[in-house]
Amino acid sequence: DILLLTTDGLSEARRGQRGELYGNERIVSLVRRLRDLPAAEIVDALFADTRKFAGSGTPRDDQTVVIVKVEG
Repeated sequence: DILLLTTDGLSEARRGQRGELYGNERIVSLVRRLRDLPAAEIVDALFADTRKFAGSGTPRDDQTVVIVKVEG
């Protein structure tokens, strides 16, 4: 099981002039695909994917991610 906590800065990261949002669906999809990786690697992948989506520049809002994996 995985507990995922994020601030809205991650889901509300925007792409280009259209302002398309990264969205919760992308977050959940990525975490599901990477669920077998260590929590730290999933967090790193989320930040990397968000940066790739939004392009260069400083995020407009804080971005915080906490992942807790329960095993056994």
